[in-house]
Amino acid sequence: MNQHILLTKRHLFLLAFVAFFLFHSLSYGTEFKKEKRILVLFSYHEGLPWENLVDESLRNTLASKSTFLIEINIEHTNLNRYADDAFRHKLVDLYRYKYSHPKMDLIIGIGDEAVDMLLTYGENLFPEIPMVLITGERKTLQRDFLKPNMTSLLWGTDIRANVELIHEILPQTRHIFIVAGTSPTDRAALKRAQASLGHDAKRFAVRYLTDISANDLIKEAIQLPEKSVLLFLVFFRDAEGKSFVPRKLLSILSERVSVPVFGIVDTYLGYGIVGGNLLSAEVQGRRCAEIALRILRGESPEDMIPERTLNQYMFDWRQLKRWGISENKLPAGSVVRFKTYSFWELYRGYIVAALFLILIQSGLISFLLWQRAQRRRAEAKYRTVADFTYDWEHWANVDGSFEYVSPSCERISGYTPRDFMDNPPLIKEIIVPEDRDLWDRHYHDSRQELKPREIQFRIQRRDGQIRWIEHNCQPVVDRQDRLQGFRASNRDITSRKQGEINLRRACTEIEQLKNQLEAETAYLQAEIKLEHNFESIVGNSAALKYVLYKVEQVAAADTTVLVLGETGTGKELVARAIHNNSARRVRPLVKVNCTTLPSHLIESELFGHERGAFTGAHTRQLGRFEVADGTSIFLDEIGELPLDLQTKLLRVLEHGEFERLGSSSTIKVDVRVIAATNRDLEKEVRKARFRQDLFYRLNVFPITVPPLRQRAEDISLLARFFVEKASRRLGKSIEHIPESVVRKLQDYSWPGNVRELENVIERAVINSCGPKLRLADDLAGPASHQMPPPLKSLQETEKDHILRVLQSTNWRIDGAKGAAFILDMNPSTLRSRMRKLRIQKP
Repeated sequence: MNQHILLTKRHLFLLAFVAFFLFHSLSYGTEFKKEKRILVLFSYHEGLPWENLVDESLRNTLASKSTFLIEINIEHTNLNRYADDAFRHKLVDLYRYKYSHPKMDLIIGIGDEAVDMLLTYGENLFPEIPMVLITGERKTLQRDFLKPNMTSLLWGTDIRANVELIHEILPQTRHIFIVAGTSPTDRAALKRAQASLGHDAKRFAVRYLTDISANDLIKEAIQLPEKSVLLFLVFFRDAEGKSFVPRKLLSILSERVSVPVFGIVDTYLGYGIVGGNLLSAEVQGRRCAEIALRILRGESPEDMIPERTLNQYMFDWRQLKRWGISENKLPAGSVVRFKTYSFWELYRGYIVAALFLILIQSGLISFLLWQRAQRRRAEAKYRTVADFTYDWEHWANVDGSFEYVSPSCERISGYTPRDFMDNPPLIKEIIVPEDRDLWDRHYHDSRQELKPREIQFRIQRRDGQIRWIEHNCQPVVDRQDRLQGFRASNRDITSRKQGEINLRRACTEIEQLKNQLEAETAYLQAEIKLEHNFESIVGNSAALKYVLYKVEQVAAADTTVLVLGETGTGKELVARAIHNNSARRVRPLVKVNCTTLPSHLIESELFGHERGAFTGAHTRQLGRFEVADGTSIFLDEIGELPLDLQTKLLRVLEHGEFERLGSSSTIKVDVRVIAATNRDLEKEVRKARFRQDLFYRLNVFPITVPPLRQRAEDISLLARFFVEKASRRLGKSIEHIPESVVRKLQDYSWPGNVRELENVIERAVINSCGPKLRLADDLAGPASHQMPPPLKSLQETEKDHILRVLQSTNWRIDGAKGAAFILDMNPSTLRSRMRKLRIQKP
């Protein structure tokens, strides 16, 4: 038994250890996947100061600004020493072996030699891997020179700026000797110097000390003439092929020559150069890291514009002193390093400050003594002045008792100064209950942080009036900053506050009117863009004249109108005619098509919604009924309105009120309703698809627009009207409509009515080449006296069939005699279809 328990414990311990190991393995694997790998190729051998500074700046910037792990691999190609192709091929093979798997996320080449190798072998060695080229070659600034996976950072030295600097601070200079080596980097620097300077004979002669051994260079430099300056560019290799650390050679030169030496890189500073417009290794490393981070975060090198690094004026203070150069001659913003100071220069500020402090302390003691006497006199004056101030002044002690209360308190509060002196809590008791929390917070905060404060609250006077008070208080402290009490002023601002309240109320009303106007303007702008089937009512038939007579009858009244008629007969035009002849014509007719929006959005469109009422309701929106307040609203295709919204519409028709979605506030509106439909609403009521009470409320004054087949005498007028309209728009010139065309048009039944006629005419205009109208449609024969029944959609057919079955089973769904059994459907499926098709038991 015990052995079994011991074995179980061992198993549990083993399982826990395995789980712990797997967890950490997965964690390590996850972190490893997030790690980015960078390969940095330097042109020269390890240990050079410039490369060390660039490396340090690059690492520091990546560490401080990256949000992911970065692995940096450094390689020193030493291409300045071994420049033959065999060495390069071996180097390429080595890097392919070391860095192909896993592959690098970014390659950085620093120096002309490394960049040249990447431009030659990079596509084969590191295919499609982003590359950053740090070089002095200006051609890398051209985007079309680089491959899509490359961008560059030019470390260009400004030779011209250094020559101008020499002319400014050493105007007696007549000769400039420029030193450069023979490595590719040396050659590039020399080439830029020659391109930017040429031979400046006006101010001084420029000579070049290049293609020379190091020993010969030193001999030449020692023999330089007076009024000369040595400008040391870069010297990695001499004419004999020997390699050098430039600043070591520079140190030897500066010690032996008798003329000032200037340089171009900041690593030379402190090794004998006066200074100059210097290229910074720290800036180069930092800018390189910033470009690398942009690429590692997903930015494409192809989209990055190659850029230059900025140089900085830097000088060695010791060399300035050696050659008698004043710091005042240096360019603004110059950095001077290695400066040493005398005791007076180091501590001059402290000595002056100490003497000044002694004087200040003496004066302060005298001032405090004088201020004490003045304070005593001021306190006496304060009481005298406060007794006659218009505001209610008081001085409260730390414990809340009053040292002083001005007589004005009685005019403002109705209580005497003695009332407050005898009962200090009275000041809180007269504050209205809603504002006492504000007073308590102020009382607490004023003792936590000693500073002037201001609050506004209401008090109830002794006679019951409510007054607004502006309370300003200031803490009083002694010389040790210990709180002694509070001086306070209480001003009656009731009149000002009432004005603010009235102003806010007016602003609220203005905002409401502004919202109404904006909504109406937005609707008008939408309406302007609408294209109508007609620009005017055209026709002279008795049927149309009767419709116009009915419009004239009802227009002046505010009666609800129901416009009936088939599709395309011009019901909207009739509704607009009613509105334009009514007293509400000064405001636009607001139109809502009940078929253009999904059912779940119609309610929001009609009645508006509050912010957050449903998903996607980011702002409050006025509904069409609210926009139509004071004018008319046209509800087109009212027969398509869902049953659940018909109740809400009925309430608007009967009482003129509704609520926005997401709001419980009732909105009252004055809106005249004009509705239209091509459905038989009485039949819809019998089929329980339209509320009977809503039908009666809409059917106050029905107007039936006759179909085109019942007003054949209007067809010729309408045809001429549409011909002229289409001709203007299409750039045609149709002058004559043949009688045969008119007869064909009159003999056709026009199931699509006027809208169909307009379409037929437009096609005919397009088809006509001359001045005569030619029909493009082969219209049917004589119009039948009886229209064929309209085709129904699959959904309508399904709904009618389910209704017939339900009526035959007396709305029984389940069981052997239920509708579900007859329809061969699951009862729950049938109920779902009934909800979707809006089938309800009458």
